[in-house]
Amino acid sequence: MAGSRGGRSRGVRARERAYVDLLMWSQTFAFRVSTLITTVENRSGVAEGIAVTLRQRAPMDPMTLQDWMDVDLRPLMDAWSRAWACASPRGVELSNAVLDACVQLAAVLSAGPKLTGSAKLRVALLGAKVDEQRALYNERMPVLAAARKDLTELIRAETGRPPAQLSHTSTSQSARDDEA
Repeated sequence: MAGSRGGRSRGVRARERAYVDLLMWSQTFAFRVSTLITTVENRSGVAEGIAVTLRQRAPMDPMTLQDWMDVDLRPLMDAWSRAWACASPRGVELSNAVLDACVQLAAVLSAGPKLTGSAKLRVALLGAKVDEQRALYNERMPVLAAARKDLTELIRAETGRPPAQLSHTSTSQSARDDEA
């Protein structure tokens, strides 16, 4: 019997590790998406073309960009897969919600109107505007935060930890909001 208890304990630890890894890598993935939005804004237009031509900056290489994204995407997918393998049915559901929120967040990179004629010329000269992508990112980030919070609450419940006040705002921010 002791062997099965040890196996169960290892299973609980494996499940918890998968959940925690999913929480961690989903957040770092969100940071990468935000960084890409900023990169699109800053690495476009004539100034970027001149900097690349004068070899002040290397051109953006799609394969290098993919490798950069893969730094967080690969462990995110690994954690999600491990959650599928060892999580409770509710854990699988919440893990899927976290990954779906990440996918929706990444989709903001392709959001925006189709550019034609003068709009393409404006982007070529002045650089890309990312206001729509930023707004969509800010709209979708709370969905990821809520999915992560739900998964965290499940982790605490499944591991026998007491509920905790979970918030993505700082205590000092909450206090300022209460004073207002």
